[in-house]
Amino acid sequence: MDDKTNIKKGKNTLNSVIIVLILTVATKLLGFVREALIGSNFGTGVEADAYQMAQRITITIFMAIGAAITVSVVPIITKYYTKGENEKANKFINKVITFFLMLSAGITILVLFFAKEYTSIIAGGFTGERLALTIDFVKILFPSCMVIFAAYVIRAVLQSRESFIGYSIMSVPFNLFLILYLMFWVGDYGIYGLVVSTLIAWAFQLIIQIPFTAKDKMKYALDFKIAKDKDINKFFILFMPILFSTLIYSVSTIIDSRFASSLPEGRVSALNYGYGIYAAIAQTLIYSISAVLFPKLVDNFNVKEFTEFKVDVKNIINNIFYIMIPAQFGLIVLSRPFVEMVFMRGKFDINSANLTQSAFIFFSVGLVGFALQEIISKTYFSVNDTKIPTITAILSVILNIVLNIILIGTLGMKGLALATSISITFNAIVMYIVFQIKYGKWDNIEVIWNGTRVLAASLIMYFSVNYLLINLNKVIAISNNFVYNLVSLVVASLFGIVVYGLATYILKVKQTEELVEKIAGMIKRRKT
Repeated sequence: MDDKTNIKKGKNTLNSVIIVLILTVATKLLGFVREALIGSNFGTGVEADAYQMAQRITITIFMAIGAAITVSVVPIITKYYTKGENEKANKFINKVITFFLMLSAGITILVLFFAKEYTSIIAGGFTGERLALTIDFVKILFPSCMVIFAAYVIRAVLQSRESFIGYSIMSVPFNLFLILYLMFWVGDYGIYGLVVSTLIAWAFQLIIQIPFTAKDKMKYALDFKIAKDKDINKFFILFMPILFSTLIYSVSTIIDSRFASSLPEGRVSALNYGYGIYAAIAQTLIYSISAVLFPKLVDNFNVKEFTEFKVDVKNIINNIFYIMIPAQFGLIVLSRPFVEMVFMRGKFDINSANLTQSAFIFFSVGLVGFALQEIISKTYFSVNDTKIPTITAILSVILNIVLNIILIGTLGMKGLALATSISITFNAIVMYIVFQIKYGKWDNIEVIWNGTRVLAASLIMYFSVNYLLINLNKVIAISNNFVYNLVSLVVASLFGIVVYGLATYILKVKQTEELVEKIAGMIKRRKT
């Protein structure tokens, strides 16, 4: 492969990442509006606790299963699309959709009969009205699994065909529908209307993706010829271990909710608000990158020498550290104005803000671990190794439970969020080490040296921004709380970026030096 081809591929990858990032940011902004409206209408009261808990034990689990479906489908249909065998890919897609429709329909019927028992296992600390509401909401939300699983199968098609626009905007109708409900009809139909709207909104997520598969002439039909199908067998060989790996974060948050249900009122909803805004930011930063890179890692593994493949992975990790370490410190230092700007209105009072900020900070501690886990797990899947991610995921869940038991007594709700962050980071580190033991090392000295300088620059940025925020109210006199927090965030973020950029340049961080060279080159070319 010549240099021009490599440069062209690199530019295409970068362009894809930028497109996905922009669209993901737009959809996540709508998500912030949705969460802000839920917070202002329901605060951290009984109804909010019940709604958030019901979502955790239904949709959160379904989305994790859906993510495993996507990751397992991509390698199989990518092989067919590469060979031009689109019809075979189409038949396989229909078989996967058929299987999960049958499975989800059966489980839904079962859960409708045993909703009380199912809910009581996870929300064990709920009693009275909180428990009764949660049971009702679980019954309403559980059928969403049928459309969620199908949506994630279609998502795999869009990823494989690099239709990143369709992939990235799937949440837009979901958020818009709920925003409209919360703006115009929540007064009439209340919390039950919100739950039903959430179910309907998921159907829109499926529908909006279908037109983007039209260029492949996809024909959707039920196909029950599943038994003894070689591709289906291969799918399940991939799916089961990947499921354990992708479930880890969802299982950890559900475990947090189980422990939080025994804490005073408002902790479950605060934990969910904090996790929700943290996850939105984390997923925007990392999923937009991994969604583009995963199919390319699969291709690279097939066509490159393994040594080159490992160099690619090492470079991705260095770039992830360059983005995620300062982002982690940035989220922590900007947590207060951010939480107040997003939520502080209506029934969301100062107590709700304090609880949500605490959860947000301790979830943010795990941002780098979350990003590293995402990249390393995708690396394992690229080389068709699902055993190690499965084992480390199980160990991580066990660690999370142990830490929850230890930390809830001293830190309460904050301890639950911290336990999740520690267990996720543990999982990432173990996978990182084992990969190199099994497949050979890359230049860890470079990774550590790069990460250390980035960490030093991030700490300089953190303390600089913290000092700025402490003294900002002496300079800016704005009575409106929302406007003040917005201005604080914008000013502090821009200041932090400048400080981080200067610090990394002084410390000779490779990525900043390359960025400065590119900007200087662009300026020079314009002058000539």
